[in-house]
Amino acid sequence: MKRIIKGNRQMLLNILFIFLCFFLTSTGYLAWLYHLIDLAPAGTPEILAMGLGYFSQAVGIGLLALILRLKSKMASPKLFSVVFAAYFVCTIPSILMPSLTGTVVFGVFSNVFSGAIAGFYLYHLSKTDSDHIALTFGIGYGLATFASWIMSVIENGVVYQTNVIILICAVLVTAVVFILFRFYPTEENNGSESLKNGKPSIKKVLIAACSVVFLFSVVNQIGFSFPSSDIENGVNLELSRLFYAVGLIIAGLVSDKNRKHGAVMTLGALVVPFIMLILRKEVVPATLLWFLSYFVSGFFSVYRIILLVDIAKKRHIWFVSGFGLLFGRLGEAFGTVIYTAASETTIVLVVIASLLYAATVVLFFWLYQKMYLPEADREKDERVRFQRFAVKHDLSPREKEILSLLLTK
Repeated sequence: MKRIIKGNRQMLLNILFIFLCFFLTSTGYLAWLYHLIDLAPAGTPEILAMGLGYFSQAVGIGLLALILRLKSKMASPKLFSVVFAAYFVCTIPSILMPSLTGTVVFGVFSNVFSGAIAGFYLYHLSKTDSDHIALTFGIGYGLATFASWIMSVIENGVVYQTNVIILICAVLVTAVVFILFRFYPTEENNGSESLKNGKPSIKKVLIAACSVVFLFSVVNQIGFSFPSSDIENGVNLELSRLFYAVGLIIAGLVSDKNRKHGAVMTLGALVVPFIMLILRKEVVPATLLWFLSYFVSGFFSVYRIILLVDIAKKRHIWFVSGFGLLFGRLGEAFGTVIYTAASETTIVLVVIASLLYAATVVLFFWLYQKMYLPEADREKDERVRFQRFAVKHDLSPREKEILSLLLTK
């Protein structure tokens, strides 16, 4: 056992750190969501939680990325202990304020700091020398999701609506700050590769990756936007999230074994949102829809994280490590708005999702070729296509030379 722990010490540390961070932020988020359900008019909690809340998390990740891009040395335990403290300070009023306005305002700030926290552990995950990054992330998130379910059993299932949450968050913040100072030293030099001085394909790959993540998230959210009315009607949110944990771990295992298989599996899972759109008007138990949607969301969560973390590791552009979650949250926020605006017209949702799905497939396979096909194979394919084109159009040697020069510029 000691040998196993010693050989996987960094992986286990990262799992523990991600577990504590996600358990902390998801605990605060769920308590905020339940408070919104109590205060907000019917139909608006999901817009506030998944629209405004997810957008705020994206802002937090983006602000952190900007800081790390300008000065990586700021990724220090001191800075992030302040971030964790600020998150805790904002979370308390977000779940205790008696007014909807105060709850929303403090909830926004809490989600901004939550995004910064996520960006921080993804930044360190991208700098980990390990072949099990996807599984590390999947297990960390999965364990936190399981812990959330365990908590929901306390106090007859209403712990998220009690002041016990404040004590739990305080304990988690203390544990995370201890690990920060004990195991994560101050950054010295990140050695980031410049996007301007690097290969021209870096920007294209990065833009394509962020676009794919955004589109994946929009389509998935349009398919099923986790309506708060179902929670009010008896759907057990924490129990449903156990299927999210299963999806996370399966996706982590598959992606670590073969990135290509993990990517294709995720693209295949994007068919499920369309099934959800069809089932939403049928006599199907709401709990079943929540189970299925959370299970599939586990695949998307792992894919979008690993896709950008891999790019960050390969190119040494560490500040983009959180872009997967950033654009995923933006996509979920945007998808929630679309779903809410057209929730009464299924055909409109299907048409919008279909158009976005078509764009996703085109971008996905371009990105798949760039990321997962060996350079030699790509060059060989390009030469074969060039020769076929030259033969088909009967190009002269001089014409082929000119065309080749134009294509390489």
